[in-house]
Amino acid sequence: MRADRPLLGTVHPNPAIQSNRCHLVLVESAVQSGAVQWDHDEEIAVSTAPVDDVFAWARDGRITHALVLDALWLFEPVWAKIRGR
Repeated sequence: MRADRPLLGTVHPNPAIQSNRCHLVLVESAVQSGAVQWDHDEEIAVSTAPVDDVFAWARDGRITHALVLDALWLFEPVWAKIRGR
């Protein structure tokens, strides 16, 4: 794993029926380097939000996707360290 992209953790999304793993990586200071070429049937919106807002959305049930919640749970100690807690 590259030092500039630390592995937050690895989870098994659905171990009851699949053997795949999801690696959660923190990428900081990312910049778009080219035009995104979505498939014709993809509908994706990319947005940014303050980290504390995203944690609040997870706590109040606005975010319910299990892999996103995993990523937030694994990122929380990193965020606490960044904020000096």
